[in-house]
Order: sequence, then C-alpha cells, then structure tokens
Amino acid sequence: MHRAWSEIGKNPLSFGIDNVSIEAFRSGLDLELARIRSDLIGKTYKFQMLRGVPIPKPGTEKIRPIQVPAVRDRVVAKALALLIGPDLKKFDHPFSFGYRTGLSRNNAIAAIHKAAAVGLTWVLEADITNFFGEVNNLLLFEKLFKVVGKPSIKNLIIQAVVNEIGNRDQIVPKHRGSFPQAGEGIPQGAILSPMLANFYLSSFDAEMEKRGFQMVRYADDFVVMCADQMQATKAYTFAKEYLCAELKLEMHELGSPKTRIVEYQSGFTFLGYEIRQGKHYPSQQSIKKVLDKVDKAFEHPKGKALFPIVIKITQSLSVWRATYKDAELGDAAHRINTRVANCVTEFLRLNGFTHDGRTVTKRQLLILGIPSI
Repeated sequence: MHRAWSEIGKNPLSFGIDNVSIEAFRSGLDLELARIRSDLIGKTYKFQMLRGVPIPKPGTEKIRPIQVPAVRDRVVAKALALLIGPDLKKFDHPFSFGYRTGLSRNNAIAAIHKAAAVGLTWVLEADITNFFGEVNNLLLFEKLFKVVGKPSIKNLIIQAVVNEIGNRDQIVPKHRGSFPQAGEGIPQGAILSPMLANFYLSSFDAEMEKRGFQMVRYADDFVVMCADQMQATKAYTFAKEYLCAELKLEMHELGSPKTRIVEYQSGFTFLGYEIRQGKHYPSQQSIKKVLDKVDKAFEHPKGKALFPIVIKITQSLSVWRATYKDAELGDAAHRINTRVANCVTEFLRLNGFTHDGRTVTKRQLLILGIPSI
C-alpha cells in the first residue's frame, strides 16, 4: 500500500466522487492505508463510483471522457498494477511505445524516422474508433485471467474496470453520451487502463509483426511504415479485419482524416507532431492549445494582479517546451513568444504601467519571470 501511494499521481486538484483530495488523504495517510488493508484482508473492499470529467479536445467540440477514481481506489488500483505488471510485461512489443516505463512519444517518432531511412516511406496513419469506450470487457477478462495467476485479486480487477460514473446527471446533456456505461470499455483516467489497453492490443501487435508489417503504436494510435502504397493498403485491410474479428474494435475508414495513406516526405500528423522530410515539428493543434492557454490567462486583464498570471503562463510554457524539446521549434516558438509578449504588453497598458506602445522585449519578460520558448 505504501509503495502504491508513493507511485500514484499527486495532482493537488484531483479528487474522486467522494471529494477527498490528495492532500486530505495524505493528512490521514496511515489511518487511510490501515482501513484499506483491513477491508482487503476482510474481502469487503468496494470501489467507489467514478467522477466523470469532460475534457475539451483542442480545436473541436468533442470531449475526452475522463473518469476519475477516488484517491483510495487509485492506491488499490496501483497496488493491483504492481502485482500484475510482471505478468503482462512479457506481452509488450518493441514497436509499442505508449504507457511503458522509459519510452515516450519521442521514441515512437524516432522509430518512424528510422523506418523511413531504410526505404519504408509510405505510411498508413490509423486510429481505432473510440478505443477505450469499445474494449470488450468479457474478451479482456477472458484473456487477462488466463495470464494473471492470482485468483484472490480477480474480483478487485473487475470492480476497478466495470464501474459507473456517479455524477452523470451533473454533466451537460450533450456530453453525457460520451461516457460509457458500466461494463462498456475501460475507463480513461483509471490507473489500470493503460496497462490493460496495451495487453488487449498485444495480440494485434503480434499478428502485424508476424505478417512483416513495421508498425509504430502508441496506445490506440498507430502508423505502419511500408515500402509502397500497395503494402500500405494491405496493412490497412489486414488491420481492419483483425481488429474487428478478433478484438471487436473498429478502425476509422480509409480516406477519413484519422486513417489515410500518405508518403513520408509529404508529411503527416502523429502524436501531436507534424512529421515531414526527416524532421518533426509541434502540430498546429498543439500550438493552438498553448496559445489558447496564454489567451485564457490574460482574459479580462484590467485590475488583475500580474504575479498569478506569470506563474500560470510560466507553468504552461515550461510543460510545452519540455514536451517538444526534441522537435524543430523555430516557427512555433516565434508564434508563442510573440503572443506572450503582446498579451503582457496589453496587460501593462490597460493597467497603466506603460503608455509608449512598444512591445515588451524578451529580456523584460525574463525579468518578469516569463521564459521564452
């Protein structure tokens, strides 16, 4: 339990349906863990319902239906993950990069460039339709419990996965339908879900490899690097048939924005990057996302204190810069830095700090504590 607690995320603003925050749980940590332990030993532990949180997808009206567990349930789920992780690790494939310790999106992008360098310059860019919401629970558990030889935790795993959100009525009607019912899919935002997602798709990985396809997969997004257009078409046909027949999943139709065949040199978008001509850049969507955060921070600036805005902006810029540190940042950095400078200048003007009309410089931003990209 203590190890599980030490390894879960500690976002201070995160809480479950019971409204118990990370800090509140931490303040009574020993007592909370003792209660969990007692319930587990007595086989009376029950997972609480999830808290549904609709997260907007940048540039669209769609949302990502995040389902947040209570803090105590996260501790138990993490303990379960620690127990079954070694059993599932052997199913990881070299071209699966998502949710794996020591691997990242940058490793996936490097694998794409490496494949193109040896002549695999046609790309099947693909996406599974509503993957987390469509995972077949019965099939998942059938596969999982053949591998995980720990009968005593079977019911806990099922409880962690087959769960309902407890605040459905509080979610605006247009977004309610995006949240699956209990027994449908695996909950986005839950600790076991990434591990189970990779395990569920591991047979797909194996079959693609067996047929000689060079795939790069990150969760439910994947590309297949091919020698020519014909091979890319064959990869699409096989992937679509296998996912439907064996895993009860659907791919977006070929030719749709999320599933298409393109040439590597022409460029395509994958995992928040635009990949073209041997280089990769932050995608337009990722740039828009950080620009929107800048604009949001400076909304209604008159009479506001600058210091809280500086903290918020600095955090956003630092996270974005760390995320794209291995990408070509020239144009993106210029756009973001210009937006920040203009917003700060307008803030200072509206609050009577400057009247000369000149835009603040990079050095002046740094003095204020705002770094450049």
